[in-house]
Amino acid sequence: MHALLVFLLLAASAASALNPIAQYFESIRADTVWPVVGTSAADMSSTFGPRVRASCGCYDFHRGIDIHANIGDDIIAPYDAQFYDVQTYNDGGLTVRLRHVLSPAISHNGKTIRYYYTYYMHMDSVDPALAALSKYAAVPKGTKLGEVGISGSALAPHLHWEIRMGSICSLEYQLSNPGSSCSTCSGCGFDPHYHPLLMFPPDASNLMSLTLITTPTNAVDGLARVETPHNQTLLNRVVFTITRKGKLIKSHTLDLNERTGFDASTTATLDTPDTTKPYFQPVSFGYSSGDYATEIVLPASYVAGCTAASYKRRLVVTDIWERSQIVTW
Repeated sequence: MHALLVFLLLAASAASALNPIAQYFESIRADTVWPVVGTSAADMSSTFGPRVRASCGCYDFHRGIDIHANIGDDIIAPYDAQFYDVQTYNDGGLTVRLRHVLSPAISHNGKTIRYYYTYYMHMDSVDPALAALSKYAAVPKGTKLGEVGISGSALAPHLHWEIRMGSICSLEYQLSNPGSSCSTCSGCGFDPHYHPLLMFPPDASNLMSLTLITTPTNAVDGLARVETPHNQTLLNRVVFTITRKGKLIKSHTLDLNERTGFDASTTATLDTPDTTKPYFQPVSFGYSSGDYATEIVLPASYVAGCTAASYKRRLVVTDIWERSQIVTW
């Protein structure tokens, strides 16, 4: 058992280190409001990325955040937007969708993104004044959208909140409907969900911790643990590398926003981790939990033959604002 705790924070995020999507949210994050009145990020009951889903106790890639609240609590627009529509889904229940215009448009990974969309799900009711709006009518920041509920498949009152960049449609829908506007728009061609906490400033005093609990060997899986304060669940990327005499031998990346290292072509494959390479092993988390934690498994089969002292192993975890922590051995 090897326990090495690293608290070293690399340089705070600089605009030049952020991709264009994160740069945009960095430019607006001081002018946003939390979407459920009377709550805060400390009331999150589920964050973005791999989690233990409460309804089944199983691994699930959660493409939004859940905010625990009471039935009837007000839901408001966190930033200036346009009304898109109201939908009712079997899983998501009563849902409001807003469109946000990017001016100028963002170029990212060869795509031109002109809009992003925010989803407000499991609602109890939609504000009548909002429902009466025409499509693309202005919805200023702070406008009441409706009230928190327990509609759809929700097990408890909460708001499931999403950001979708470029398209309203998941990659699975785009691939299944190649002739639809979802698959032909300039901002399509990738899974659009991004971490909603991009909309808010991070707390610089609340830093991730990274602990190497078990060093991987040829026969034993390694295990690392990442922890963050409950209201700062900002983990985004994990990079594990093995080098020898300065030469890269192996490298594997898991990026939650970009879905690097995940198969997002279907929900089923996204919810099935590739256990032949480093992967997330989520820890149960809820609104009454303390700090957020997740574990990273470093499979013995992946490091086999690369465990001698001449090999250098490096694990880097990075948050949505490109602030990293590192452990090497």
